[in-house]
Amino acid sequence: MIEHQFEPMTVGMVLDKSFRLYSENFPLMLGITAILNLPVLLLSFVPLFFQIGQPGLILSLLLALFTIVLGLVTVLVIYPLVSGATTKAVSDKYLGKPVTIGSALKEAWGCVGTLLLTQWVAGIIVAVGFLLLIVPGVLWMLSYTLIAPVVMIERIADRGEIRRRSWDLVSGNRGKVFVIILVLTVLPLIISAGINSVTSLGFAANSQILKSVQSIISQCIGILISPLQTSAITLLYFDFRIRKEGFDLEMLSQAMGTPRVDA
Repeated sequence: MIEHQFEPMTVGMVLDKSFRLYSENFPLMLGITAILNLPVLLLSFVPLFFQIGQPGLILSLLLALFTIVLGLVTVLVIYPLVSGATTKAVSDKYLGKPVTIGSALKEAWGCVGTLLLTQWVAGIIVAVGFLLLIVPGVLWMLSYTLIAPVVMIERIADRGEIRRRSWDLVSGNRGKVFVIILVLTVLPLIISAGINSVTSLGFAANSQILKSVQSIISQCIGILISPLQTSAITLLYFDFRIRKEGFDLEMLSQAMGTPRVDA
């Protein structure tokens, strides 16, 4: 079990505790992610089913549109809900509090509006930053990494204040956030590359089917890895609060679920 020692953590400690939290609570973490992603994953098989029959141009365009819409729903709706529910689960587990799949999803659904809108706006800001020679986009992306923990743990209602709060906590620690995100982004890519190299041997004759199969495989790997990524981000949130605000276990436990009142 994770020991609840609230002390500053190095990159290695954050990654180690993230893996331990995930492995020790695998059914909980995977359950939260799978229950929201499973419908999308099943719908992903629709293009594959039609591609086996070699669809015509119109049907191919419709399938492409269907895939795009499904991807947007995943990014704009499913991902914020998953990140919110998983953040709640990781927070409770790290603080030694009881949590279930149902309670975590309920908490995330209660903050769904704030989660969706705040992350949408942050996503637009980051996209604009990438258009400005990429570097601003990377910096802004790192600065808004803690949006989900701020929403789920501090319960700040104002979306501008949420972004500012994440920015303030990350300030001075962007390098640390970058390294952890890089590691947990490269990991699923390596796994996907290994599996896709094998599947390419079996579907070499039909590139469209191969692309669909590889897309589904990537989604499955994403479902498995995303709780690990959220665990690391949530632990970074705790780490930065300990470093900057001197919060200990008792103070953080009292803060859990308590709305933040701004002056």
